Parts: sequence; C-alpha cells; structure tokens
Amino acid sequence: MRSKIVIGCDQLGGSDWGNVCIKDSINAIDYAVCNGFYKFDTSDVYGLGASEARLSCLLNKHRSRVFLTSKVGVRWNYNSGEVRAKTQIDNSRKYLIKAIEMSLARLDKFDNLSLLLHWPKNLEGINNAITIFKDYQKKGLIKNFGICNAEHHIISNTNLAKSLKNNIFQYRHSIIDHIDKDLIEILSKNEIKTMAYGIFAQGVLANSEKFNQEIPENDRRARLEYYQVDNLIKIRKIMKIITEICFNYQTTQPIFILSLTLKTFKENEIIVGISQKKHVDDLIAALNLDIKKSDIDYCLSLFKKFY
Repeated sequence: MRSKIVIGCDQLGGSDWGNVCIKDSINAIDYAVCNGFYKFDTSDVYGLGASEARLSCLLNKHRSRVFLTSKVGVRWNYNSGEVRAKTQIDNSRKYLIKAIEMSLARLDKFDNLSLLLHWPKNLEGINNAITIFKDYQKKGLIKNFGICNAEHHIISNTNLAKSLKNNIFQYRHSIIDHIDKDLIEILSKNEIKTMAYGIFAQGVLANSEKFNQEIPENDRRARLEYYQVDNLIKIRKIMKIITEICFNYQTTQPIFILSLTLKTFKENEIIVGISQKKHVDDLIAALNLDIKKSDIDYCLSLFKKFY
C-alpha cells in the first residue's frame, strides 16, 4: 500500500506552506524514504526551483529506487521585496524546452523522472507539451509524462486521452469534492495513471477547528474556496461527527481521513505533503487502520451534503 502514497514536496520551496521549517521538512522526507516511501512530487515553480534542487540533493543516494514527478509550464518573475513572485502560464514550445532543461539540471537528470504540464491553458498547449515530452522520453531523459490541473472537459477529448495512455493525470481531489464519474471512466479506459493531491482539502479535513484564526498571507490556502467562512462552518459541523468516529478507533482526524481516502480512491495514487517526521508516522498508521464498511459509507454520506 505504500506504493499508493506520493510524498508532496511543495514545502521544500520555503513558500506557500506558511511557517514551515525547511530542516524539519528535509528530515521528514529522509525519514519517509527510510520507512519505505519511494514516490515524490514537486514542481519547478515550488520555491522558484528551490524544491527541485533540495529534493535532488536529498534523494541522490536513493536515486535508483526513487520515483520523482515534477511539473513545468508556469513562468515566474520575482522582484526583491515582493511577498510573492508574479506567475503566468506559458505553454509555448520555447518556454517549455527552457523550463524542462532547467528542471533536468536541478534534478541532475534523475533516473525515474516523470514531467507534467502544470496548469495547461488549452488543448493546443497540451498537445504541444506532449510532443515535446515524447522527444525527451525517446532520449531517455524522462520516464513518463502527463498533465496537471487540466479542465475535465479537455481530458474528455478522445484523441488527448489516447495520447496520455499509460501516462499521468494529476488533479486536485478530496472526499469532500464531487466525483466526476465520466472522467474516472475515461481515465480508466485509457489506462491513465491518476494522482490526486489536496486530499485534506488543503488542511481543513485534517483539523478544521485549527482554522478559526486568520490564514497568513504566505499560506496559499487563504485563497481557496474551502477557507471561505461559510464553507468552513459547514466543514466543521461534519468534522465534529468525524471526530466522534475517530474516538471509537482511537485515532486522529488526519490519520482517519487519509485511511478513508485510500480506501475510497482505490485507483488513485495519493499525494500527501509532509513537514515533520510525525506526518510519516501518520501515513503508516493510516495504512494500518481498519475502518468498518458501515463507517466508510456513513462518512461519505456526510460529505455528500457539503456539495
């Protein structure tokens, strides 16, 4: 079951994760490898290249057995003194080749590397990226390719789905989100591997009561719909019931939600960000947690009320 979990490494970029200690995150990732987790996800835009560079150094001694996914396609411009870099989607051939070369350099041409197009603009941009990715795949520089965060109706394009056969589609999803059954069928039919991120709804399913306070500006979650006041109120009501169920299993909300997600999204690989060793212990506990089917069904019925 460890093979279903992908360790998210946005936090290694040192931004957009709030107040996270880079040293603790590095120790947590090393601890994850020592405990049998060999899949990792990052992007060139996480920390403006810092996440890729740090991850490459950290995993170098394990490179023959580790599988790494990164993403390109978001151009950035950073000026000293600004809180955030200015970013824009760029699917042009010229920029993608430049971005890929930069990622390959930072990642030191990692053995088992897959590259995805991050936030594609349209079908034309995706097809352009796939052509480029295939060239790098033929050269043996990447293992697989795919897309991340594409609109679902774009993925429904028959020719595109065929082009992605045996490759990767990464998207945001949690048990609180509506499941697009048509999309799942298309992905399954074309043997497209799926990777779901944001399984804790960017944190509110891990501990909804924690977010009574204002989210800091350097935490990207402040911009998401889950964190709007009306939605937080609804989620807290659901999570209060979940907490009572957790008590029966003598476990915590994060462990229970992760275990529930793994049992519900059986075809997905699940991306989970970690910033402390404790988070790795939680992953292991979730894998070992045995939840009754009746409780799984009841919890899912609660979340259906949200959407």
